[in-house]
Amino acid sequence: MESSPEATAKDEPPALEPRARAEAAPQHVTAEEPTAEEPTAEDTSKQKPEPRGRKPRPAAKQPSEAALLDQARRALKTNPARALSLTRTHKRLYPNGALTQEREVIAIDALKRLDQTARAKQKADRFSEQYPESAHQKKIDSTLKK
Repeated sequence: MESSPEATAKDEPPALEPRARAEAAPQHVTAEEPTAEEPTAEDTSKQKPEPRGRKPRPAAKQPSEAALLDQARRALKTNPARALSLTRTHKRLYPNGALTQEREVIAIDALKRLDQTARAKQKADRFSEQYPESAHQKKIDSTLKK
């Protein structure tokens, strides 16, 4: 009994040239993936998320310099460890940022509040060497006197 051309077309994939065969998608299909043979309106309107590992995660939105240091400044009174961590994040994201001096002032204050006076003093000394004419020097001096 001979099968009709339509039945054969459904049962067998179309013949591909050698190059097209190499570029064709893998032949295995899981139950969750729609097949290319039977797309429906429902399949095209509902996009299933890619299985994990296939699609890169979207990049997290990077906070601005000012927003990051504002968070650090607010955290100083209640959570100086968090403030210090935020200054480290700022340094990593904005190593040569416009608000570098402000970052260092917050870090010095956080270290002092964490009773790490020696580290605060070292950081203050480096600040004074790096920014000898800084308007922030008075704030640093008063922080270290506390």
